[in-house]
This record gives sequence, structure tokens and C-alpha cells, in this order.
Amino acid sequence: MLEKIITMLNEKFSSNKGYMESAIDEATNIYNAGWEAFEDGSVIQMSGNFVAVKSGNSIIKYEMKDFQVNSGKLIGDPIKTVTIIEIPESKRAGF
Repeated sequence: MLEKIITMLNEKFSSNKGYMESAIDEATNIYNAGWEAFEDGSVIQMSGNFVAVKSGNSIIKYEMKDFQVNSGKLIGDPIKTVTIIEIPESKRAGF
């Protein structure tokens, strides 16, 4: 998973090498720190109008209309909660 993130950051920020390296370092540190160190309210994944957000030991997937992500945090009001996924303790290390 970390390799996919690094590949995406390399592609997206190839014209801004300093920012790309900083983003890769930050992503690596967050990944290595594990699930518990990841802040509640952080966006885990986005796809179209669907956004997954960390909440405690769960991931909440929202359907959104007008929203943005600022510094990894979701800004906007959800239309509805699509699903809540509980993350088992065995899956939290190195998430």
C-alpha cells in the first residue's frame, strides 16, 4: 500500500520535487506509525462523491455533495452515511 502511495505522489508532484519528497516522508511516517497515530477525521479514500474517513477504530464512508479536503480533513456536510467498517486490531498495525 505504501508503495502505491509513493508512486501516486511521484506522478502527481513530479514537477515539484521538494514538495514530493516532503509528502513521501510524511506518508511514510504516518504509515509506519500505524492506525492509532492516524488522526480521527482524516480522509482515507475518495472516489467521486464518496469519501471514507477515520473515526476511532472504524472507517465511515459518506456520500457527499459539495465538499473539499483540506490538509487531509473533510470539509462539508455528508448527504448520508453509506457504511461503517470496524477495523479489527490485527489489521491496525502498519495500516
